[in-house]
Amino acid sequence: MSLNGRTGVLIPSSSVSDVPNSLLSKRQMRAMASRNQIVQLNATNGASQNDSGVVSFQVGCGSGQGYMKAGSAYIQFEFTPTLSAGAADFIGNSASASAVIRSLNVNIGGLQVEMVNDYNQYARIINAHATNANFQERDCSITEKGTSMASATTYTFCIPICSGLLQQENHLPLWLLNSQLQIQLNLASAAEALYVTGGTATSFTLANPQLIYEKIYVDAEFENAVRAKLAQGGLYELPFYSAMSYRSNSTNGNTFSQNIGVNLTSLSACLWSHIEATEVADSTKKKAFITNNSNLRAASDRIVRVDGSQLVQHQVYDKTTSFMELQRAVGSINDVGQTTVATASNWTTEYFTNGQSAERFSDADLTMRGRACNNLVVEEKGINGNSVVFMYLIYCGVLIISGDGSAVVSK
Repeated sequence: MSLNGRTGVLIPSSSVSDVPNSLLSKRQMRAMASRNQIVQLNATNGASQNDSGVVSFQVGCGSGQGYMKAGSAYIQFEFTPTLSAGAADFIGNSASASAVIRSLNVNIGGLQVEMVNDYNQYARIINAHATNANFQERDCSITEKGTSMASATTYTFCIPICSGLLQQENHLPLWLLNSQLQIQLNLASAAEALYVTGGTATSFTLANPQLIYEKIYVDAEFENAVRAKLAQGGLYELPFYSAMSYRSNSTNGNTFSQNIGVNLTSLSACLWSHIEATEVADSTKKKAFITNNSNLRAASDRIVRVDGSQLVQHQVYDKTTSFMELQRAVGSINDVGQTTVATASNWTTEYFTNGQSAERFSDADLTMRGRACNNLVVEEKGINGNSVVFMYLIYCGVLIISGDGSAVVSK
């Protein structure tokens, strides 16, 4: 199970009793007349974008728009690289087409629900450690893996959107919102998205992008009953996990220390990874997330403090302990359904990611299980190489919809 699809989250009671669980609150299920439709939306800002461009989708909302089925949305597009010579792969260990996305923005009207910068690196971490190895090595190899791509040749890819709002377990009630849902993808440069054997990446074209998702329509009687409940002062609440992103640098011979003003109500986990500067410059090794400090107990501690309180009390310095704490941060240390794609031979050379959990509870009756955080400090000793550090603070937010269709986000 992916980090963005954690289960066991209660939607507060703002609905009618005895309705399907996935439509609103965790209640007794009963039969309900419904129909579904697979929707294909073209981008609103043109059928073709070059590298560093923008792809934007507008999803209609309001009466009659039904629900967007949770976890059903993906992006389909045609991809054409332009190379000086040689063949190209998408940057990343899994060579996923997610490498073309520099940042993701999800908005409802003027409300920013999610913003994930360095999305391509975030997707690499989540796909590697918070999903399933068989899914990544088999399913994703069919839909989103791009290797040995030739110049001026067109390939078609389908990638799921790593968005907490779209991947949380309850369907999104488009019919309740009074403003359109906008999904915007800011594209990476050719150098950020591709590495080339025997040449360089000059540019790429992303053509005919489509947002494809499943829409569910239910009885008007049910919608009217929910509206009546909201008119009495109720609120429709949807919790979701997302990430705040930061980029920094670490210097050879120094202790890496990053102080971040966060102001989060529910911090779930802190994830960070290094890419060594020398590796970034080497096109054949741009795939690597590496550990760039030693396993010496005295020289290599990884410490995260939330408002002065240390998350992990014992020393996290070796590759095995680091892996266990990462597993705790993205799910469970004994979840056999969620498995990393890393192995003992490439964990520290290609997939290494630091992670520490801030969640306090696992109770199903709590909407927010993380910890309040105003200030977060990440400290790492024993740095022995210059690197770029990608940091992601996983948090639990709640989308709150009022009876008039307006929305706010608490996080």
